[in-house]
Amino acid sequence: MGSVRCSPLINPFLLSYGGSNGLAYRQEFKYNCLFPGDRLLRVVPKVGYNFKRKEFYWSVNSDFDYWPQKRAAFHVSIGNGNRIYSSDVLDELKNIPDSLFNFDKIHLDYFNDLYFKLDHSWEIVNGLSLDLGLSIHKRSEVKRSDFASVKSSTDPDVVSDLMPKLRHTYNSFAPHVGLSWTPGQFYYMNGKRKVNLYSKYPTFAVDWERGMSGVFNSTGKYERVECDVQQNISLGLMRALYLRFGWGTFTNQKEMYFVDFTNFSRSNLPVGWNDEIGGVFQLLDGRWYNSSRKYVRGHVVYESPFFLISHFKKYTQSVLNERLYLNALVVPHLKPYIEAGYGIGTSVFDFGAFVSFSNWKYREIGCKFTFELFNR
Repeated sequence: MGSVRCSPLINPFLLSYGGSNGLAYRQEFKYNCLFPGDRLLRVVPKVGYNFKRKEFYWSVNSDFDYWPQKRAAFHVSIGNGNRIYSSDVLDELKNIPDSLFNFDKIHLDYFNDLYFKLDHSWEIVNGLSLDLGLSIHKRSEVKRSDFASVKSSTDPDVVSDLMPKLRHTYNSFAPHVGLSWTPGQFYYMNGKRKVNLYSKYPTFAVDWERGMSGVFNSTGKYERVECDVQQNISLGLMRALYLRFGWGTFTNQKEMYFVDFTNFSRSNLPVGWNDEIGGVFQLLDGRWYNSSRKYVRGHVVYESPFFLISHFKKYTQSVLNERLYLNALVVPHLKPYIEAGYGIGTSVFDFGAFVSFSNWKYREIGCKFTFELFNR
């Protein structure tokens, strides 16, 4: 059995607005095919356009659950990611005093990102999952530099010394290993499919990646390590407290590479209510995500259907949930960055208002708005 789902191609309900992303339009096509033994194939092509950055995004994500009893599956993803700058500028950014730091006064050479990712996930025992995979990136300059002055040099030694450094495209090849553990994981069996429910304990996860030089013309060597802890605490009556904390670092760097974390990254198109339990920063400038080789972050979200809106129920009967957000981040020049917010979720749209502080000083106020009519 197979099915295809999509909304009309031109649909105002697919517009969204975010404090850091601006206005964006997205479209998804979902294909599902169920095979004997409850094996499932999912293919989700996605396209989008960000009007603030004038960038077009596309991706195709596919999953094949071939052993549903053990939650074993292959995952393939291909698409273009966010524009990113290289590690060459990190030391320069770090040496700028906090009082003088301003991204708008810094020239950053950006690269487009084309990626291919292949992963295999497997739940070894109940609550313990192993993820093995690799990622390949091809990053090319957004604006190619002009090297006419170098080529016209009359000294051949100067040309030979500089030209190897003047690369326009960089490839990377990196295998990775991920391990996550949820003690006391409750679940049920839907036919042959294992469906995880909840646990009274947090989920602990670690992800390690090693960039290798010389494979598929890849350049740069590095190691990336990220740790993540998150928990959903049920408080009864559809109320819940979400907690998430994480840390990540790049080590053993050689040659030029790109700081591109997995858990601390910007979604190129705004996401709705299901935003990784508040694990995103709504107002943070996208340039901060690649500005440091390490980060520490924390998120706390309180969700309830009857919080503030219950006092105005006559006018807000369509509100399904309310949320309070508190997010914190520590990277160089942001010690810390704090973001607090309030959001409502309805059957048609989601809305959130946020205020941010950097280095204990007020920064800005912003909002997030997404239509969810076709995602509920």
